[in-house]
Amino acid sequence: MSAQRLAPDALTLYDRVAQRSAGCVIAGYSTSFGWATRLLEEPVRTHVRSLYALVRLADEIVDDPDSGLDPAARARALEELAAETARAV
Repeated sequence: MSAQRLAPDALTLYDRVAQRSAGCVIAGYSTSFGWATRLLEEPVRTHVRSLYALVRLADEIVDDPDSGLDPAARARALEELAAETARAV
């Protein structure tokens, strides 16, 4: 279901869950960067954490040796992520 069709309350819930998830991603991958984001004021802190989570996803597509993806499949997955991100923006 597209975000445009969700009720405002559902969007608020989704935003909160997504922001908490991004916080978990940054805490799990980068202690120092996670601590550094605490120096930022809101809403910048939340935006930076969200961007970091997106970039981590791209990094996993490119660098995960256990994914079993060949270079062409990695390129397709990265292109799909870029297209999905562009649609979301």
